[in-house]
Amino acid sequence: MIRLIARQLDRVGTISGLIYSASTVGSIAGVFVSGYVLIDCLALSDIFRATGLLTLILAGVSLVMDRWVTQK
Repeated sequence: MIRLIARQLDRVGTISGLIYSASTVGSIAGVFVSGYVLIDCLALSDIFRATGLLTLILAGVSLVMDRWVTQK
């Protein structure tokens, strides 16, 4: 991902730091959402179904983005 985003060599450190921080924020948010919100509001089977659906949606988005990037 860093290689795709960083067009200039002098910006690689900044870009990698931004990607790493976004990953960390996403991980922390995922823990709090799953631990405090989802378990209180939904049954466990509903959480698994929603997670599976989200995984399929993200896989589709990844395929579309991969075809979009390789065409350029």
